[in-house]
Amino acid sequence: MISASDREQAVTLIDEARSAGARLGRACEEIGIDRRTYYRWCGDGGVRCDGRAGGHSPGTGEQAIGRRGVIVNCGV
Repeated sequence: MISASDREQAVTLIDEARSAGARLGRACEEIGIDRRTYYRWCGDGGVRCDGRAGGHSPGTGEQAIGRRGVIVNCGV
């Protein structure tokens, strides 16, 4: 399961990469999540918490990647 702080950091990194000109799909790929996951996380004007009962995660693309790595790897 991805913690709330990791989820917020991933969304922030993706948003920064997009601001620098990266496409959403490519930025999400660098973080290791699907574009649909990003949309699910970003509802209601902020980052949503995990809504699943029990918090079981079927294996996610949680990766530690720095801000520069996302932007550079997205070809921006």
